Amino acid sequence: MNVPIKVDSRAAACGRTYPSSRTVARKASIVAVANMLRALLAGGLALLLATWGQAGRAQDHPPVEVQRVQTIGFSVADVDREASFFTQVLQFEKVSDFRLVGSEYSQMQGVFNANMRIVHLKLGEQIVELTQYVSLPTGRPIPVPSYSNDNWFQHMAIVVSDIDAAYKILQSNNVRQISAYPITIPPSNAGAAGIKAIKFRDPEGHDLELIYFPPPARAGRPGRNPQASCFSGSTIPP
Repeated sequence: MNVPIKVDSRAAACGRTYPSSRTVARKASIVAVANMLRALLAGGLALLLATWGQAGRAQDHPPVEVQRVQTIGFSVADVDREASFFTQVLQFEKVSDFRLVGSEYSQMQGVFNANMRIVHLKLGEQIVELTQYVSLPTGRPIPVPSYSNDNWFQHMAIVVSDIDAAYKILQSNNVRQISAYPITIPPSNAGAAGIKAIKFRDPEGHDLELIYFPPPARAGRPGRNPQASCFSGSTIPP
């Protein structure tokens, strides 16, 4: 781009010419605009390439179908005591008892030199997994006191066909309760009205729940086993 140059008469007398300050400013503006355009083009190209790469990877790896919950697991200090509680009080069935040891399990669990004894218990169609680490000192216990609004609070709900009979079983075994007694969801909660539940703890302090669905709400609930006596199965709370 040809820009006229204004010559200083005093500089011309010495045989030299200099651009005026206005000319210098115009050139600086042109250079700045050119640099900005180059930066915008480079950024747009980088974004386009990144988006194209992600789209290609998405086509190479189709979405994975999530199928079901396999087990609900608890880490325990004494697997025999816990298994006895689940089988004798909550009417679970013990289906397997085995050990796992090896570097691959240590890497999977994130526990150095892990040596685990695992017991599987079944109720309805659900499997509960109790894991005791036998080669290392027992892990940290559940903090005391603990409440339902603590971030580490989690629980498993066990479906029962008769909440009053199930509650009597808890009382006869001196089970530690979280709820003072079974609570009935009021009619104001139309989607859950009539459901009864009580929360309690196992011998090591894991939080559990008994839940009863009245006949209209009971149909189709996962894990329900009409052949079971009182405890039907476990489910994720609605």
